[in-house]
Amino acid sequence: MVSIRIIKKSTLEYNQTIDEVYNIYVKYQYAVHDRTESREIFEHVFITDPFINNNDDGISPTLGAYQQHYLLDGRIIAVGLIDMLPSRFISGYFFYDPDYSFLSLGTYSEKAIELAKKLEVQDFDASDHWLQNFKTRHSIKFCSEQGEAAAVNLQVVETWQQTVLREILAKYSADDVFNVDETGLFWRLMPNKTLAFKGDRCAGGKKSKERVTVLVGSNASGTEKLPLLVIGKSARPRCFNNARPPVEYAANKKAWMTGDLFERWLRKWDNRLRSTNRKILLFLDNFTGHPKVTLQNIELKFLPPNTTAASQPMDQGIIQNLKVHYRKHLIRRRIAAIDSGMDFTFNLLDSIFLLQRAWNAVTSTTISNCFRKAGFVFTESDEIQIDDVSDEDLASYWSILREHSEIPSDCELSDYLAVDNDVVTGNILTLEEIAQAASSSNVNEVVLDDDDDEDTEVTERLPISGPVARQAYLQLRQFCEENGLDSGLYSTFDQIEDFLLKDQFSKMKQPKISDFFAPR
Repeated sequence: MVSIRIIKKSTLEYNQTIDEVYNIYVKYQYAVHDRTESREIFEHVFITDPFINNNDDGISPTLGAYQQHYLLDGRIIAVGLIDMLPSRFISGYFFYDPDYSFLSLGTYSEKAIELAKKLEVQDFDASDHWLQNFKTRHSIKFCSEQGEAAAVNLQVVETWQQTVLREILAKYSADDVFNVDETGLFWRLMPNKTLAFKGDRCAGGKKSKERVTVLVGSNASGTEKLPLLVIGKSARPRCFNNARPPVEYAANKKAWMTGDLFERWLRKWDNRLRSTNRKILLFLDNFTGHPKVTLQNIELKFLPPNTTAASQPMDQGIIQNLKVHYRKHLIRRRIAAIDSGMDFTFNLLDSIFLLQRAWNAVTSTTISNCFRKAGFVFTESDEIQIDDVSDEDLASYWSILREHSEIPSDCELSDYLAVDNDVVTGNILTLEEIAQAASSSNVNEVVLDDDDDEDTEVTERLPISGPVARQAYLQLRQFCEENGLDSGLYSTFDQIEDFLLKDQFSKMKQPKISDFFAPR
């Protein structure tokens, strides 16, 4: 938590902080301006109070030269110079500790100036006060772009990893440190549509019907993968009838993560942790759908702004690995349909089961290595070895589809795998969109332009009776046995048989003890 204090020059408190302020000034000059200045110059500019006030001339004793200290956990991390004059207030200079540049101290005025220009504001004063009032009036929250869209200052990331992050991780084990992140997924996109969808932010329109948002998360050791949360547009997809999705499912008009939805998800998890008296640490990016919530068993820590492409573990290969497995299985199903001469059908429920299968395939080694790549280091001896997410089977399937003219000649596998990297998963507005929203007095008018077309899921899942299921099981087992059943699958078939028989017996009429005694 950053706090601010203002102290007047030449006071005892001020004199006690001179050395600390000077050290910050030296680091700032060297890192930002690539120069050094003597202590003599520093004291002349920052210590000597040029404002003479002997309190005998009726001038308020509050006037004079001040320093504004920004403090993080009691430590000064930035300093602003302020002169309080009889007719005006002057903020003359600002410098900060480069180790904490990721906090973006003193940048609000830059945003305010840029936004005011777009709005053609008259008599603009470039103050944080003006910007804060504007944000409050229009219910706007500035946030960084998601994923790879924002430029990353690697020096800022490294400084944060070596100072702030290392100190935090010292208090937790890798099993109790988590990260979650949202990703957009074009869940039934085939390779032949890749170029039409690639690069689309998909904030609305018809393409948004092909998209879901998936919340992915795990702990740093890779031993605990959180259940996926899939967010769609339809609250009750017809394909869900007579079925139980293997993941948690939620819905809203945009298929986006919202603050309310994320808070509900967090509190459910917090309740589960509380029942086992377990406390964990959760790292999040500064996304508008991640509100700051006070919980009992989950401590929230936010990654530095504009650094998630390098500092967020999920973005170091975990989500990419998930999508590689997902799309491998998706196009394999397409090939099977082509080979059998059948129409290819694939609904949202199929997608969710495929997502769960892909998530199961992401290894703990991949996850722990991605955390390490993001700077989440718990043991110095381990080396970072990120698994190659390329897949020989996937490349083979891609070649088969190309042979069947299913892929345009100018579309590569890398295009297909990255097709939804830029898809937004929440309400993110650019300055242009904010200015437009302010002019129309309704921020939601900019992005909430969704139509009310009927849900595109038209295939309804019909129930299958127990006898039909058992017959299908026997046929499948016979086929596998005749074609060289892998020994590892026998136990799986046995589990399926046990499940089917248990279901059958549960539906049988239970005899009463009186049935065993014939009346005399």
